[in-house]
Amino acid sequence: MFTASAALLTGCTQHEGIPPIYYGTPPPPPASATPVPVPSSVQHIPGQPPVVHYGTVPDARLGVSYEYHLYVHCGIHTAQFAGRTWIAQPEAADPLTAETEIGPDQHLAGSMTLATPDIPVFRWPGGSAQFEPVAAPQGLCA
Repeated sequence: MFTASAALLTGCTQHEGIPPIYYGTPPPPPASATPVPVPSSVQHIPGQPPVVHYGTVPDARLGVSYEYHLYVHCGIHTAQFAGRTWIAQPEAADPLTAETEIGPDQHLAGSMTLATPDIPVFRWPGGSAQFEPVAAPQGLCA
């Protein structure tokens, strides 16, 4: 009896063409291998110097990596991407290290990918950080 049950259980495999069943949140789609280049844009606010936005993508597609430069003056905190404001999930972020190459304008070059409609992931050569949506724009340093 035990042998027959074990044989039946070991014979259960994923059938080709049938998507797997996930209990809970499915894993994010893999990021595209080469980030899509994105031109920078400049925002002019009266009474303030121009603000350069690197990697502004208003309508990002799921699973596609876009070139992105994250402002990290205060560490990994907030991002503007896919027409939304995001806040970093501290428990889902690798720390910046002394070896992390941050540009003179306090931006870290990498890529941003919408893993799910509500979870963008920023990747740089030394790690990654996951974000979640936030209702109102946040200050640069909180």
